[in-house]
Amino acid sequence: MENVKVLSRFLFVLAIGAVFLSSCRAGRVSKKDKVKEMEELVSESEVFNQYFFGFMLFDPHTKDVLFSQNEDKYFTPASTTKLFTFYAALNILGDQVPSLDYEVKGDSLIFSGTGDPSQLHPYFQDSTVLSFLRERDEKLFYTSSTFQDQVYGPGWAWDDYNDYYQPEKSILPLYANVVQFKRLDEQTDSLEIIPGFLRTFSEKDNLISPKTVVKRDLHQNIFRMNLAELPGREGFEKEVPIITSDELTLNLLEKELGKSVLKIPDYKFIDEKTLYSIPADSLYKRYLIESDNFIAEQLLLLSSHELFGELNSQRTIEWVKENLLNDMPDEAVWVDGSGLSRYNMFTPRSMVAVLDRIYKGMPEKRLFSLLPAGGASGTLKNYYGGEEKPFVYAKTGSLRHNISLCGYVKTKSGRTLIFSMMNNHLSGSTAESRKEMGKLLKHIYETY
Repeated sequence: MENVKVLSRFLFVLAIGAVFLSSCRAGRVSKKDKVKEMEELVSESEVFNQYFFGFMLFDPHTKDVLFSQNEDKYFTPASTTKLFTFYAALNILGDQVPSLDYEVKGDSLIFSGTGDPSQLHPYFQDSTVLSFLRERDEKLFYTSSTFQDQVYGPGWAWDDYNDYYQPEKSILPLYANVVQFKRLDEQTDSLEIIPGFLRTFSEKDNLISPKTVVKRDLHQNIFRMNLAELPGREGFEKEVPIITSDELTLNLLEKELGKSVLKIPDYKFIDEKTLYSIPADSLYKRYLIESDNFIAEQLLLLSSHELFGELNSQRTIEWVKENLLNDMPDEAVWVDGSGLSRYNMFTPRSMVAVLDRIYKGMPEKRLFSLLPAGGASGTLKNYYGGEEKPFVYAKTGSLRHNISLCGYVKTKSGRTLIFSMMNNHLSGSTAESRKEMGKLLKHIYETY
């Protein structure tokens, strides 16, 4: 019996020792060996070798570059561009989102938008502006003279005009500059339309593709619906961008306010006040986790409003490059807020540099709450999980033939590392690339 007890203690000690040795693996493996392992994983990958692959792994605490390949080469970043927009907004905007500029002159109230995307947005449904204007006794006059931008960004694809991810930019967006089409139940073959004002601009057309169901005319707000395709599509929802205009904005405002709103062209504020709406973090979280292109673009306009008193995305970008990014390792070729444009070009090490600055500027807990988490939320909900807690917090980016992932890895040993993986010129499945990036991230998690 005594021998059995001794043997049991011995086996227990062995088991504890094995766990300890396993947990210390990251500490035992030399830096040289870790680099070699990473080199083998990358160089022997049949997936990465099929296209142009760039990668950098960086320790923000020691300032060590742990591994890099093609880190100084330019890539099409797609939605990882939003990290640059995020950094800009963090440095320019305050805690609350400016929503309306206004000035009172006698019995008149003149107002203008700031680019705030939250008003009647399908997700935020904020009504700060409407409540304010509804309660005013003055006559209401609207001006859009501070909007000095184009509704589309440089290099956007014209034939994406009907897709939810490419709404127009504007000075006072309402309903996120989209029309929502919703099927209420299986018994009705009709669609609820939000805002209801645009129902009169909708018509049936059974020649519309079954895949599309609803399609807007290219040059006017006429929405054609193939209602014959609704049976069997319970819970059907679709968002279609509108063509923005001052006339439409005034019509929507008057319907919501129940009173007249007139337009004043070329008005210059002298002593305006600013009305604020939702917390800025609410915008950041939505646009980063869900990769919302519309909010990203409006953030650049909001930043321009704060800097210059006018809305101009390109002016914001140039200011940020000159004042906040003038010491970057590689100059950013940056033209929009969302990454919809193929004109954008960034290097992996520039991505890492921006991520490092973001990391230094806020508590880790807050930062990670704003980003998609591997296996848990947003665009990473179905990827890079498998552990008790998420270990990848990153921004995705995808355009046809391009896929990127840039962010942070929280390793098993407790370290926070910054990485940038950029893949261009894919001819095969993006699923293979995601799977291969997942192997690399899991190796980093377990090794470092």
